[in-house]
Amino acid sequence: MDIEEMGKEVGKKVTDIAQSAVEKGKELTEAAKILLSIKSAKDKIKAAQQRLGQYVADNRLLGSDETVSSLYEELDGYANEIAAGENRLRELKNQAVCTQCGAVVPAQQIFCDKCGASIPKPAPAQPEEEPEEAPADKMPWE
Repeated sequence: MDIEEMGKEVGKKVTDIAQSAVEKGKELTEAAKILLSIKSAKDKIKAAQQRLGQYVADNRLLGSDETVSSLYEELDGYANEIAAGENRLRELKNQAVCTQCGAVVPAQQIFCDKCGASIPKPAPAQPEEEPEEAPADKMPWE
């Protein structure tokens, strides 16, 4: 085999390797597109499931199902926790909520800036009763 034939054979092998690499690249690109399409479809399913769950929860559907009923109780617990936290935050910030439109206003305000409704004054906080202490001259077990 002379040098010219060797050059042609090396050139053919390089061309074959390059074509193989191009084919592999095309396969990888196609696989990536398919994987992206699958992920997109899974994301859409998850979003639709979330919307479905939100709809079922908002409308209290399937309440006769024991699992769903317990999930409603769990959701209610979280909602109560959020409401209590929001109330504590408003107390700290000295704010009130308009019973007519739901706007948050300063607690000392008489009328709502948004709708003009009267803002009810919060009931004064009741001081917590402290436990009765035993007289200093007596021991607690006496």
